[in-house]
Amino acid sequence: MRDLSRDSTHLYVKEFTQTFLDNVLIESVQDVTRRWHRPVRRLDAPLISKDRPWEHVPYFTYSNYCVVRDPQDGLFKCWYEDMAGKPAPEPIPNNPFGTFSRQLYAESEDGIHWVKPELGVYELYGHKTNIVLGDSEFGQVHSMNVVLDPYPSRPDERFRALFAYAE
Repeated sequence: MRDLSRDSTHLYVKEFTQTFLDNVLIESVQDVTRRWHRPVRRLDAPLISKDRPWEHVPYFTYSNYCVVRDPQDGLFKCWYEDMAGKPAPEPIPNNPFGTFSRQLYAESEDGIHWVKPELGVYELYGHKTNIVLGDSEFGQVHSMNVVLDPYPSRPDERFRALFAYAE
């Protein structure tokens, strides 16, 4: 990676909105105050919780969910992990995570109220589900991260995912 503190012209930002956390890209600052706001915890309930018959344990840790705001429709889109089964006391061949896990999807207009659309990728218990990847037949899908591809080859390939997988 280039050292941008010496020459910020190496970073191509185009017309996209930037969040300035430091002065790397800023030549000068006058009459500007940076203000950091603390998040406020909602004590009444989690924003996304188990409310479907196919969900086990929606799992939100530092690497087990991803939220992206779609510039096309303005929706917040969340991919999160659902875990099932008890962690194994010893490593299991072909299952380094010890539990079954898969990736589910939810979307929101405001980031507070979330909807879990029935996508039809997987059907369980006679219902379309919001499962996007992973099932007991297909192995373990863990810690998926989704990014928006600014130059997709097709419009339906705008989102790309990276994840850990075990058969």
